[in-house]
Order: sequence, then C-alpha cells, then structure tokens
Amino acid sequence: MVVSSQEAWNRAQALAESWSKAEGVTLSFACGSPRRHYAPRHFGPEIQKLGAALLEGEPAYLVASITKPIVAMAILSLVEAGEILLNDRVTRFLPEFANEQKHGIEVRHLLTHTSGLPDLPPNNVELRKAHATLNDFVSEACRAPLSFAPGRGVQYQSLGYAVLGKIMEKITSLPQGEFIRKTIFEPLGMHDSALGAGTEKSFERIERRQISVQVPPEQTGGDDWNWNSTWWRTLGAPWGGMVCTPTDIVSLLRACLTSIDIEHGQAGPGHGFLSRQSLVRSMENQVQMLPELGEIERRTRGWGYGWRLNWRQHTSPLCELLPETTCGHWGATGTLCWMDPELGAYAVILTSQPADKSRRNICRLSNLLATATLG
Repeated sequence: MVVSSQEAWNRAQALAESWSKAEGVTLSFACGSPRRHYAPRHFGPEIQKLGAALLEGEPAYLVASITKPIVAMAILSLVEAGEILLNDRVTRFLPEFANEQKHGIEVRHLLTHTSGLPDLPPNNVELRKAHATLNDFVSEACRAPLSFAPGRGVQYQSLGYAVLGKIMEKITSLPQGEFIRKTIFEPLGMHDSALGAGTEKSFERIERRQISVQVPPEQTGGDDWNWNSTWWRTLGAPWGGMVCTPTDIVSLLRACLTSIDIEHGQAGPGHGFLSRQSLVRSMENQVQMLPELGEIERRTRGWGYGWRLNWRQHTSPLCELLPETTCGHWGATGTLCWMDPELGAYAVILTSQPADKSRRNICRLSNLLATATLG
C-alpha cells in the first residue's frame, strides 16, 4: 500500500475523529517539513464546549513532561551566559543537596536523567494532597536515596528537573516561570504558553481555553490536587506543569530547526534564545559520553539535554519511521512532540487522554504525521 502525503494527513484526521467520538478525547495536532506545513487541527467534545473562548486563540493543553526540554533550554541559556557549567556540582548552588552520596551529581546528570535520583518521591500523592510547594519537592529530592552512582545508569527523574528549577531561581533571582517566559516564550512569540500563574500576565486568558485532562485512576477523587486542579495549574512544576497551545509548540520546534540548519536556515524566530551550538548539543546523545555507563543503555536510552532521542524499539517511540537522531518528548497527559534535525520535519500531538491509555493512538498519529510531512 502506497500512501501519499495528503492521504496520510486525511487518515490522521479520520483517526482523530473516530478516536474522539469513541472515547471522548479532545486532541490537536500539527506537523511540517521544508516541503509542506499542516496547520493545527482540533477535535473533540471540549472544543465545542469552549465556544467563544476560542475566539481569543487556540485550545491550550497541560503538556506535562514536554516542559522538561524547555527548562533544559533555559538552563543552557545560563551556560551560554557563563553563569553555570554543565560540570558544576549541584551542591555549588544547593549545599543542602549533599546527602545520600549526592555530592558527585552534576548539572549534566540532571539534564540527561543519569543522576540516580528517582522519578518522583515515594510520598508524591501525599505532597500533592497537602498542596506542597516547589521547595517541598526539592527537599524531597535532597532526601531521596540514589538508585545508582551518578553517571552509571539511566533512570527517568522528574525530581532532577525540580532541582534544576531551583538552581535557575538561585542564579537569576526570578521565579522559574518568569525566567522561562523572558528567555524562551517571549523571544519565540509563544504568547499562549505559561509555567504557573503569577508570573504570566496572560495566564487567566490562557486558562479560559485550557483543555481538562481525563483523570487517571490514581488521581480519582483528587479534585483539589489532580492535573485539573487550580493548585497544579498554578504550581508551575518544572518537570511537567507547562500549559501550551499546539501553535506555540510548533513555534518552538521550527525555531530550533531553523537555528541549526546552516544550509537552509536564515535569521528568524530561532535566533535570540539559544545559539546554534547549544541547540545542536542539546539534541545529541549525551549519555554516550559517560564512560561508566553500560553499553546497552548508551545505545538504546539516548538523551540529549532535555530532549529524548528516538528509542524505536521502546513501547513509546517518538516515531517508528524516523531515525534515532530524531528528538522530542512524551508527556504523561497524552502529549508528544518531535523534530528531526536532518530532515527538518516536526510534529506535535496534544490530547486530553493520559499516555498510559492513549499511547497506541498517539503512535499511530505520529507515524501518519511523519508520512504526511515527508511522504
């Protein structure tokens, strides 16, 4: 079967329509490449419910861990400014972090999920129920035992990004969300993106268009602390609290691709937020540089700075049809974005259904969008 670009795009829309009707999912997606660009399409019951609010702009989604590469970019901007080194030990900025054999953890370990920290603290639910602050989560990171010595394994760790956010605050004397707004959102024209309330002038305007997430079983009954709660929306968690529209994610991906494309790139929206060399390094497999890391993890669990590389044999690849050098990120709320620096292609898929349930349909959409952009 040969599927043309237009047919793949039509199939993606048909899949979205049937999925939305069958499971009540609200979703948006877009994709593009140097050959063609497909504007965002929106499906689902919440699109109709928003009504007049959509006259102000697109639906906004809680993108969960897609937040992480944006936080990583903000950290890299501090590296470029000479404020921090990737090799700096965390204890230089947070002396209280020197517990449980953590003294050797460097900034690069936090960025690449090689610190040995757990993903979340064992009392994560209790913290959420108590409406914990970001500092409370950082304190848990300071207390958490390591699963392995820094640089000797790969283990996904949201707590590492909680620590990075605190380092960012210490260096800049600004709330994390405000620094990211000034460093990333404003230069890229991402006016419908926010990380927490209080630092984003347009937060209320964005919140009026925010799509609610289908709450997973472990969050049932937690209306005051789950993903849809005011507490979570305003917390601004640097590991997963960003709210964004599909067009804003497209702006980010296209800016990155434009900035690294020497042959075709021109001065445009990507310039002014990170240099080309920093963007290139952020998309390269940084874990292969760690001398004490096992060979299997080095080859199959590639991480850049914030960006995950394409683990095609994993249950959650970015795209089965694209090379290992494709980078992007999944989000637990049912979100995915990727870009291929060699082909100049990108895609974003934002949904209201948690990834544990939506993974297969998101993977199907991802493959269709790759075909639509590159077929």
